[in-house]
Order: sequence, then structure tokens, then C-alpha cells
Amino acid sequence: WWAHALAGDFKPQEIASFVWAVATMRAQLYEDVLDEMLPQALLVAGDFKPQEAANLLWAHACFGVSPDGAAPSFFESMAAGILADGFERLNVSERSQIHQFLLSCALEPAWKEHALPESVRRIQADHGEDLRLTFLQAAVHPSRLQRQ
Repeated sequence: WWAHALAGDFKPQEIASFVWAVATMRAQLYEDVLDEMLPQALLVAGDFKPQEAANLLWAHACFGVSPDGAAPSFFESMAAGILADGFERLNVSERSQIHQFLLSCALEPAWKEHALPESVRRIQADHGEDLRLTFLQAAVHPSRLQRQ
């Protein structure tokens, strides 16, 4: 209930930071948080910066990427925003996060029955190999939580 009460007041950066933090903690309440945050995220989808969009896509990858409900519209909005803002401007961390999201989509059985949103397919087709190589070459710096 608290996520619902707060979600309408959240700005794009706050949504991205909150969802990223919940995913980072591997909190069991992730699906509830996502259900409450998704409508607000869709309302402000055009206002997310590329880093925020990458963080949100990565957070979805942490808990499985499902084609159910409003998620495809959300993924389309995030991917379209990344493409519009200039894919080339993404840093190594953001590219790695997007790669992990695409990998999760490829591994999720439910996506075999649904087409990925158009902008996600464009990122995959135009930048997939670059994302993969960036991910493989990125230095790994696990957090204290991840090391535990």
C-alpha cells in the first residue's frame, strides 16, 4: 500500500532509484513495488534519462522479464527513450545493464510467444553485439551486498 501511496508523487529519477534499490537488495516485494510504480513510470516515461532507463531495464532483468500487463509498453518507452537520446552516449555500466535486460528477455520462456517491443528489437539488432562486448569487457565491481 505504501508504494501505491508514494508512486503518484515520484519523479523519473525517484522511480528509477527506488526500483533499482529494491532490485539491488533482491527484495521479495519487488513485484508489488513494480505493480505500483509501473503506471506512474508510464506517465512520465518521456522524462527518463538514459541512465534511469537503463537502471529500470536492469531491475526488471534481476527478477525476470515478463511480457504480461503493461510491461511491454514500459519496455518500449524506455528503449525508445534510449534510442532518441543517443545510444552512443551510454556509458559502460548502462550498456552492461541493457545487455543484461536483453539477455533476460532471451532466456524468459514467455517471450518466445510474444514479440519484443519494436524499440527493444531495434536496440538488439543495431547494438546487441556492442552491448555484449561491452558487458564482457567491463570491469566487475561487486557491491558488499553481492559479495555476501
